[in-house]
Amino acid sequence: MDIPNLRWWGWGTLDRDYSLEKQPAFWPTLQKWLQLSDEAIAYETPPIPWEDIALRPCRMDDPVLHSLRRLVGDKAVRTDQRC
Repeated sequence: MDIPNLRWWGWGTLDRDYSLEKQPAFWPTLQKWLQLSDEAIAYETPPIPWEDIALRPCRMDDPVLHSLRRLVGDKAVRTDQRC
């Protein structure tokens, strides 16, 4: 899977539509599981622009980062503000 193409605010990749039109039980089931009122699901919340998100600086020390990079690869570990 192309990591830069992933939706950070949802499911899957940007180039594919994940429509729930053929899954009529999805929203009622989710509403029940999360105990949401009808008003809570009456509107769609758009994703927050990436530029508006402020992450705290990484608190992992160098040995931990080194071990993590060995496990998952250098490209999968970032400590800057971009994903």
